[in-house]
Amino acid sequence: MTRLTTTACVFAVCALAASSDAAAATSRIYNGTTWHATDGSTINAHAAGIYYEDGYYYWFGENRDGMRSNGVSVYRSTDLLNWDSLGLALTPEGERKNTLQDVAPGRTLERPKVIKNPTTGKYVMWAHWEDGEDYSKARVMVAQADKPEGPYTLVRTLRPNGQESRDQTIFRDDDNKAYHIRSSEENMTLQCSLLSDDYLAPTDTYERIIPGKQYEAPAILKINETYIGFFSGCTGWRPNPGHVCTTRDIMSNNWNDLGNPCVDDNASTTYTSQPTYALKLAGYDYAYMYLGDRWNSSNVQTSTYVWLPIFLRTGTPFLRYYESWDLSIFDTLDAIRRAAAIEDGNTYVLLSRLADRMVSLSAGKVCLYDDNDSKNLSFVFEATGEPDTYKLRRADTDSYLRASGSSVVLEDGADLETQKWVFERSSDNFYSIVSKATGKVLSVKDASMASGAEIELIEKTTAAKARFGVYFDHRKFDYEEDNPFGAPVVPAAVENVTPDAGRITLTIAPGAVTVSGVANVAKVMVYDVAGRCVAQRSLLCGGAAATMMLNNLNAGIYIVTVSDDNSSASIKIAL
Repeated sequence: MTRLTTTACVFAVCALAASSDAAAATSRIYNGTTWHATDGSTINAHAAGIYYEDGYYYWFGENRDGMRSNGVSVYRSTDLLNWDSLGLALTPEGERKNTLQDVAPGRTLERPKVIKNPTTGKYVMWAHWEDGEDYSKARVMVAQADKPEGPYTLVRTLRPNGQESRDQTIFRDDDNKAYHIRSSEENMTLQCSLLSDDYLAPTDTYERIIPGKQYEAPAILKINETYIGFFSGCTGWRPNPGHVCTTRDIMSNNWNDLGNPCVDDNASTTYTSQPTYALKLAGYDYAYMYLGDRWNSSNVQTSTYVWLPIFLRTGTPFLRYYESWDLSIFDTLDAIRRAAAIEDGNTYVLLSRLADRMVSLSAGKVCLYDDNDSKNLSFVFEATGEPDTYKLRRADTDSYLRASGSSVVLEDGADLETQKWVFERSSDNFYSIVSKATGKVLSVKDASMASGAEIELIEKTTAAKARFGVYFDHRKFDYEEDNPFGAPVVPAAVENVTPDAGRITLTIAPGAVTVSGVANVAKVMVYDVAGRCVAQRSLLCGGAAATMMLNNLNAGIYIVTVSDDNSSASIKIAL
């Protein structure tokens, strides 16, 4: 790989064929091709692990000579583009021992990962270790060094907690606790061990975290309180549909399996790749990359790399495929944030829950489109005085989003009923956007997730998945953010629940809450037992009683809070 000129905090990765001296500059990632270091040599670092420190990314990977393992390579870069080869971080040496306590030539080392121990100051490497004959030993190798690039010295090989360990990774948490995640039990079950304080051995604490599903190739990241894992199935060197799972407790067996994160053609093979690492880019709040390998099962040395942006804005991680792509995508992936609530006069964009693409204007039609400042539509939300109902004016214009039969158009015009949109918030904090004039719901033609897919209006009874998020550009506006991976915010009123506080009275009937004692508008918020807001509405009371239906909620215990400008009330309900 060679140098690319970048702006501050924009990082790029590229791949080119090598020239006799060094590769030519490029501004794009090219997946599935051979990549080169700054000296023109082929990058030989498969099943990557990345460590970042003091402005440098260190790329560790399997150095292969054909199929034979030749140690662990290390490359260094300041921008994820311009990689200098630092040689071998760990070099095979010595003789094979019957005790298996060696990294002698011919041993197999796979999926090396490095973290730093903050107490000892040592850099610790864990890798899958086999004897070079087959995959029956199922051990890990632990080594350490004084510098990130090494050289690394063997500490031991072992089976963690006496369990098999094949595809593996290590993860250091915010509290500096470290974990070893591995495929085990003949690859039937993923296990996780808490590591010792020096990171050189597993403790006695371990858990079967995803039992019985035959997942391997773990790649773990964490956003706020949520752990996200990318995994593959077990089909040898052949690619298969990937899996993404989330949890709030890395050591629990309560991982939520969200299925295949891939949405484009060739999703059934994870774009002909297998995950190896999930990387957070320095300089951004929410910029992450999927790192994978496109294996050549007859010559691992010639295997190539697939690196992709991770789309996280809807709360469901997924991957789109690009043969080549521009890393400036992270500018908007990082900047477009979900709004905590709709406020009159604020400027928002609408993001499809299914596609993570924005409502846009392209070739004269309202459609979904990839992040593109020249095509994505920003709307100023203008309150109409009716509950949860807004007119959407295109920013810096006099054009409004208007219902026209089953179509959606942008037109200048008077205060028309067809310009009014009711925002009905769902329990996942996305909205069904309903035309006040027709009762139809904003949707995407043919339920498409593709860039350019046309926006249309459909009957409400068929619109269960037709939802959009209200988002804003963090580069321009300082609105309150609702991070889909954030910790739940428990309302203050939960600890002091009362059905009557001051003027406001709440009456609960099956599937509904009725508010009285409010002169104008009452804001109703519904929280689940974890403190997450699962529904909200503004009720136009005008001194009379007003009712909010709760029939979209699952059975359970909820806290309903109601407030106006001067008072508030809460009540605990069971549905």
